[in-house]
Amino acid sequence: MLGRIMVGKLVEGMGGADVADVLRGVPLPSDPGSGVADAVAWVGRALEELQRVGCAERFSVEAFMGEAVGFAAQWAGRGKRGEPEKVNYTWSRTFP
Repeated sequence: MLGRIMVGKLVEGMGGADVADVLRGVPLPSDPGSGVADAVAWVGRALEELQRVGCAERFSVEAFMGEAVGFAAQWAGRGKRGEPEKVNYTWSRTFP
C-alpha cells in the first residue's frame, strides 16, 4: 500500500459491513454493461455513493481523483517502506 486518504467517517449507526454493502452496489468494470471503464472510474463511483450515504464528505470527486493520483505518484517516487503515508482530505475530522 502506498498510502491512505481519509475522505470521511462512518455515520453514527453504520458499521464496516454497511460500507461494504454500499461498495458492493457499485458495478465493477468487469460486470457486463456496467458502464464503469476501469478501476479509477470505479473509485470515483464508489466515492459518490459514499457521499450519498454520508460516509464521505462533500467535495468534487473529479478534483479529488486528480489530487489522489498526484499523492500516489509522490509516494511511489519516495520508495519508502514501512508505515504508509496518510492524507486527510476532510476539513472537519482528524486522522486516527
